[in-house]
Amino acid sequence: MRVEGSSVSSPREWAPSPVWPEGRGIFVLRPLLSLTRAEIRDSLAREGETWFDDPANLDLRYARARARAQGAEAAPNVRIQCEPPRAFAVDAVGVIRLPRDIAPAHLAAALLCASGTERPPRGERLARLVDRLRSGETFTATLAGARIEAGETVLICRDAGEAERGGLARLDLSPREVGVWDGRWEVIAGDAAVAVVPLKGRASSLAIGRRGGLMGVASVARPSLPLLMREGRDGPGELPLDGPELAAEGEERARSLVLDRFKAAVGLLDQESVT
Repeated sequence: MRVEGSSVSSPREWAPSPVWPEGRGIFVLRPLLSLTRAEIRDSLAREGETWFDDPANLDLRYARARARAQGAEAAPNVRIQCEPPRAFAVDAVGVIRLPRDIAPAHLAAALLCASGTERPPRGERLARLVDRLRSGETFTATLAGARIEAGETVLICRDAGEAERGGLARLDLSPREVGVWDGRWEVIAGDAAVAVVPLKGRASSLAIGRRGGLMGVASVARPSLPLLMREGRDGPGELPLDGPELAAEGEERARSLVLDRFKAAVGLLDQESVT
């Protein structure tokens, strides 16, 4: 198996539930349990907050996903038998490359992880895409917010045209604030506020050195790269092409979440990754 990309995040560490006085036992407080997902998101949107959608929430190999899809009583009887993909590659900006004979479940996971979206493609559309891949046809397509380029192998990245349908929305962060942009990038603001926007339409204004760095990025993936616009700074902004560990103290930084999310979705991580 060949895996390329950033390192895997450490497993989530759970804090023990509080123990109430007088030996009354252990209580787990879930104040949002009565609210629907839509209600929580509407509230966050009104407050100008963002959230992170994990594709593992829709992966039926996880017990909690089966419980949501089938109901708590039926969930234990649901089993998805699918070995992890034999080969794949995920580069530093979240471009996924797969063999043409990839399993449909893994293809669906790649579409969601590369696009940062959460709604799986409809079964018939996914089946048609699988059939085209199996046929050996060379083609370009879009599905579930992702762009698919099928040649000798399959390249999957964010569909930059999604901006016209409401995707790739601007993200504003206060100094030192952490947020997730487009479901694909964790962004940390530095000493100044930062706005995150897609590179699409702005590449020609980059400094020559930064434009040269784009040569190592697949051309179809460049428009959907995050551009970090620092408040009070002249110029076109910064591209997270050098890795977060190379950012100077007090500077904004970003890291791709695609590799960790894809490995979790296809069963290569025992613990779900966190940002």
